Amino acid sequence: MWSKEDVDEWMDVPAHVIDEAYDDPQVVRTAPHNQVIAKLASTDLNDPANRAATWRAYQRKRPERNGSSGSDPTESWAKVAL
Repeated sequence: MWSKEDVDEWMDVPAHVIDEAYDDPQVVRTAPHNQVIAKLASTDLNDPANRAATWRAYQRKRPERNGSSGSDPTESWAKVAL
């Protein structure tokens, strides 16, 4: 499973966060610093016209975005293969 070194490495992470919290609490309060943070538009998630269960269904719903006519989702792949 995991070695003692792996467990020790993972236990050092919370210890580092605790040290940071005592040394500079604002760093911990404003975390994360290096992660992309964005909100999804909830209107797009609730609209059934924007949902697609597979990539092929997604391409059929949005032919203007992938440059195809919408009749065959693999026609752009066929052009690349030639």
